[in-house]
Amino acid sequence: ALAQAIAFHARRADGLAFMALDHDLVRDAARKVAETGKPVLTVISDLPDSGRIAYLGLDNIAAGRTAALLIGQMTGAERGQIGLIAGSRAYLAHADRERGFRELVDGRFPHLSVVQLREGHDDAAENYRAAREMLIRHPDLIGIYNIGGAPSGIARAIRELSAQRRIIFVGHALSPDARTMLAEGAMDFALNQSHEKTVFNAIRIFTNIREGRAPEQGVDRLTIDLVTGENLPAAG
Repeated sequence: ALAQAIAFHARRADGLAFMALDHDLVRDAARKVAETGKPVLTVISDLPDSGRIAYLGLDNIAAGRTAALLIGQMTGAERGQIGLIAGSRAYLAHADRERGFRELVDGRFPHLSVVQLREGHDDAAENYRAAREMLIRHPDLIGIYNIGGAPSGIARAIRELSAQRRIIFVGHALSPDARTMLAEGAMDFALNQSHEKTVFNAIRIFTNIREGRAPEQGVDRLTIDLVTGENLPAAG
């Protein structure tokens, strides 16, 4: 469906920006557009070897390592397990976040272990079932890292099943659900990529190309915004 959407929109657009699934059909569709001379950008999740002219997103290995550091430091010397829930490993961003997370836990917090990753496909109901199963199966679970979206399902499972234990909950993106959960204390940290900066950077790259400048001239690198219930930005 994504490959078809790329081909469809390329017929009438001067350039494309999209969140990429790491799949040969998507890569081929993006490459065909790039070969026509139309600029292709990937956002949030990258697609190397696709002819894309730039990637607008976080260093996702660093994001995963940051999440591991937060959970490791919040839990101190307590031994236990940490659960990972991703949208899909088909997103390179999610695979890289998992990789970074595991690397830092293995290197810095050997008293912690990571349970098998579940894929919730960024769906609240699937994430609820995955988190509930983790909490029941692993009574020593002390943290959950939501690599993808739909955090409300995970927060619901934590509320229902963690009355006798503290679960550190780290997620991504300052969605309306995440904002509410941070304010209420149901979520501890959100690692955010500014959508406003992402869109601004995409427009700047397209403008640079149109006006004959280097594509990324004047484009600031996107960085991780660490958001808690105590530093929530004003809702836009």
